Amino acid sequence: MRAGSPALIDALSGSFNVVTTADFFRGSDPIMQGLNFVDWEVRHDLSSTVKGSGTGTLIIPSIAGESYIPSGSSGLFSPFGTSIVITQRFSAGSFSELVLIGWFKIVRLVDARDSTAVVNGREVTTNTTLTFEFRSLDERVLRAGFPSPQQPPALGSCYVELRRIGMLPVDQSVTDRGLPEGLTWVAERGGRLAAVQELAAGLGGVAVVTSDGRWRIAPHEGDVVATLHLGAHGTVLDIGHEIDTDGVYSDVFGVFEAEDGKPIYAHAGVTDGPLAIERNIRYAAAGWVNTQALADSHVQGVFAESLRSQYTDRRISCVLNPLIEIGDFVAVDGWHRPLSGQVRSITNSDDAVMDFVIRERVTL
Repeated sequence: MRAGSPALIDALSGSFNVVTTADFFRGSDPIMQGLNFVDWEVRHDLSSTVKGSGTGTLIIPSIAGESYIPSGSSGLFSPFGTSIVITQRFSAGSFSELVLIGWFKIVRLVDARDSTAVVNGREVTTNTTLTFEFRSLDERVLRAGFPSPQQPPALGSCYVELRRIGMLPVDQSVTDRGLPEGLTWVAERGGRLAAVQELAAGLGGVAVVTSDGRWRIAPHEGDVVATLHLGAHGTVLDIGHEIDTDGVYSDVFGVFEAEDGKPIYAHAGVTDGPLAIERNIRYAAAGWVNTQALADSHVQGVFAESLRSQYTDRRISCVLNPLIEIGDFVAVDGWHRPLSGQVRSITNSDDAVMDFVIRERVTL
C-alpha cells in the first residue's frame, strides 16, 4: 500500500480535487516535466506478465512554432529509451499532498498530431498532441533476458539472487528462503522476468514493481491493510459478483519419485455430483514425497483444498483512492456479510471513480 499522511487519508473520504501530471525522462535525464494529461488510464493486474500498463494523451504547446512529433529514435518524445513518471496531487481546502502513481517505460507512440495556425501569413505549429502507451518497469526486465543460460552462484537466499538478476532495487518484504538445487535460468525472451517470478513463487508470492521502481513480493496470504466502507457515508459505490470455475478441481494426480528412482503414482477425485460432470484436473508435485503413503496423503490434501475452496473475484467501484495497490489485502464493511481479499487488479483514469478487483476465498 502506498504511504499517505493521515490528512490525505481523511481527505480521500470526503471532497477533494486531484491533478494528474507526467514527467518525461530520457534515461535519467529530464526531458519535460509537469505536463498535464488530457486523457489517460493506468491498469495494474497481478495476473499479467508485465503488471502495469496504460495510455495517456498530452497536448504540448509550441514555444517557437516547433513540432514535438518524434521521428524514429530521434526527437524529445521518441519512445526509445524514454520513461514517464506519473504523479497525482490531491488537495482539499488548504491541504495538498503529492502521490507517486508509478514509473513507466514508454513502449509505443500511438498517435501524434500537430495543430497549426497562420501567423503573419505563415503557417506555424501551435501545439502537438501525443498519445503514448506505457508499461511498468518490469517491461525492461522482460526485454533484457539472459545472454546465455546461467545458474545462481549461491543457493542460500532468494533475495540475494533477486538483487543479482532483477535489474531493480529490492524491498525485502517477506521472509527469505533458499533456492533448490539444479536451478537454471533460460536464455529466451522473457527469461529474466520469468526467473524473477520463479524466485517470488519460492518466497510465497508474486513480484511486483512498486510506484518508485522497486521489486516487492506480494504474498499470497496477508493481513488487511485498509478497510473501505459501503453506504451513505462510505466511498464504495458498487460491488459486483463473479464465480470462476478455474480454481475448482475434480481430480488431483501426482507423479513422484521413490528413493530408488521408481515412479510413484497417486490420485484423488470426485465420483459424483456437478464437479464430476466435466473433469478439471490438477497436478501435484513435491520433492519431499518419496513413498506411496506420503504420495497418497499429499494428493488427498491438495484435493481437499481444491474441492473445499475456490477464489471468487469481486469487482468494486469506489471513489478514487491512490493508496491501494495490487497485492494489498483490503476489507469492505457495510455489505450484507464481511468481505475481504487480495487486490488483483486496479484501473485508474481521469475519472473520479476507480475500479478494482479483490479475490476472496469462499467455501463451496
